[in-house]
Amino acid sequence: MKLKGVLKLKCAYCGKEAKGTKEHIISRAILNLFPECYLTFDGARHVIHEADPVVKDVCEDCNKNRISYIDNYAKEFISRYFTRKYNENDIVEIEYDYVMIQKCC
Repeated sequence: MKLKGVLKLKCAYCGKEAKGTKEHIISRAILNLFPECYLTFDGARHVIHEADPVVKDVCEDCNKNRISYIDNYAKEFISRYFTRKYNENDIVEIEYDYVMIQKCC
């Protein structure tokens, strides 16, 4: 729907019609942990973009308030367990919040 020159969409989280904001498919906070991952492969056009992948299906309120805590949890979790090198015989115990991990996927 288009109202007064602004394209409105149905938010993927709350379902309200609103102006869409760019939502990172993979949180920018996580991508900052792995800067070599700032590539987006467009298989349909056979192009590689040097940018983080985004969609525009979330309203501003949800992007800033309803889902940012999930990105923060994911960044903390990944930086704690997946940014270091382990030796072959290391034993790693991972503590996590099951509900938050589900929300990250």
